[in-house]
Amino acid sequence: MFEVGAYEGAWVKEVADYDVWIEAFEPDPDTIKRLVENVSGIGVRLHDFGLGARTSTFQLGNHNTDGASFCKGDDAVDAKMVDIDHFFYLYPETANIKIMRVNIEGGEYELLSRMIDTGHITKVKYLMIHWHDIPKGAMAMRLDIERDLLETHIPTPHMSNPTWDTWTRIGV
Repeated sequence: MFEVGAYEGAWVKEVADYDVWIEAFEPDPDTIKRLVENVSGIGVRLHDFGLGARTSTFQLGNHNTDGASFCKGDDAVDAKMVDIDHFFYLYPETANIKIMRVNIEGGEYELLSRMIDTGHITKVKYLMIHWHDIPKGAMAMRLDIERDLLETHIPTPHMSNPTWDTWTRIGV
């Protein structure tokens, strides 16, 4: 299972009882410290970087808070991003993802587009996406991604929260 945007690990702790292996990604250098404390002893591999469309360093604004984003602010810090394609090259054992939960404050658009373009989206059985209204043009990007996802996944009902979507890979 992938938790992309793990923050302090609340969801990781919640699903740890299901005896699954978890890959947790959190690029905020301060938040990763609390994540390590909160999930020690749980079957999880922590990554101190985010997943995206390219490997780079970026400015993380509003860091050290729930909802940290790519928007630069006075307290912005350098954070690491790893191209999802490169991640699967480095960690081929993770290529079969039962659940992928994505909550990355606007970074979901580049990540999911990259996964669709490379075909990696087909490695995900169940996809949970928290949509954000950043960056500019987010709604158009969301609609494009949802259209492309219909090639490999079907939308499944989720809670009554319209900012979350869940998708199930066709044939599961």
